[in-house]
Amino acid sequence: MIRWIKNEGKQPCAGSVFVAVKYFDGTEECRYSAGSYDWNLYHRMDVEIRGWLRIEDYKKMKDEEKMNSKGFTTKDSGKRAEFESGMKRDTNEGKARFELLMPLGIPYKEQLLTRFAELMGRGTEKYSTRNWEQANSQVELERFKESAFRHFMQWQAGEADEDHAVAIMFNIMGYESTKYKMENK
Repeated sequence: MIRWIKNEGKQPCAGSVFVAVKYFDGTEECRYSAGSYDWNLYHRMDVEIRGWLRIEDYKKMKDEEKMNSKGFTTKDSGKRAEFESGMKRDTNEGKARFELLMPLGIPYKEQLLTRFAELMGRGTEKYSTRNWEQANSQVELERFKESAFRHFMQWQAGEADEDHAVAIMFNIMGYESTKYKMENK
């Protein structure tokens, strides 16, 4: 576990440091700062500076400690793809492939993700933007699960009175998101 040097409103020593910042929305991260310019920029951003760590100390840390610090590392599989231009990149192996969520040959309006986004837009009009993200209880988890299963049965039966496929997706997203928030309070 990293012990951040407490920030007392003073700029750390000159040179490169990792700065732990907490945004006013509650999220936190560790950012690399190249020196005074970046440090002064943090004071103008919507953040609270939590502390800092000298780059020399960071280099001495084990990889696991670096990850626990909420610092970011660039993953490297050791494999390379080389393009005609000469550009080299790490391969896509083992990485999320979001582009595969859009099947080829399906018009934009018929894409499942488009239909899902349209459902979310209708929900915003009916309730409010991100209304579903207020869920925070076991009762609400059960409601998501019950609704997902009902929509699955309607989809399986071929009912076309609603877009049951995307209703299933919405309820699973609601369940999984709420469950995550409840387990990580």
